[in-house]
Amino acid sequence: MDALEKLEAVKENDGKKTLIHYIIHLLETQHSGVLDGAGLVLPRSEEAMQVSISETHSDLRNLASQVRMIKNELSAEHSDKNDRYVSAFTSFQLKAEKMVQELEVEFQIVLEDFQKLGERFAESGTKLEPVSFFGYFVKFAHAIKQAHNQLLSAREKEDKL
Repeated sequence: MDALEKLEAVKENDGKKTLIHYIIHLLETQHSGVLDGAGLVLPRSEEAMQVSISETHSDLRNLASQVRMIKNELSAEHSDKNDRYVSAFTSFQLKAEKMVQELEVEFQIVLEDFQKLGERFAESGTKLEPVSFFGYFVKFAHAIKQAHNQLLSAREKEDKL
């Protein structure tokens, strides 16, 4: 994946065109629709970069801890079982506990799917985070768009001359 970042560094002998320009040439000649209109769009990649697995996991642990605290408070011996607080929050606590369990299962599924995705691109490990993984794609798409715009501008100048 880190090779995507190096595509701009690989240049022709004259130093004017990069490997990105060659990729654009291939896209224009062999896959003409890819660069039309919106260009190379990677939907939701920038949004995915904002997600932090470690922060999400921490937030989920904190939520589970808070639900356990409510459960402990409700089961404490000093609480009055006839108190309206106990009856109202017992219902809430049961629903919250079930929701937290469902979130934990969903989080594990997402985590496993993200790890599998990383492995498909030879990126894996416990430290794999969306910001770095999706960042490769976002930077690549921006580089393609920027180089494509440069090529279009150069062509317009040539046509005017």
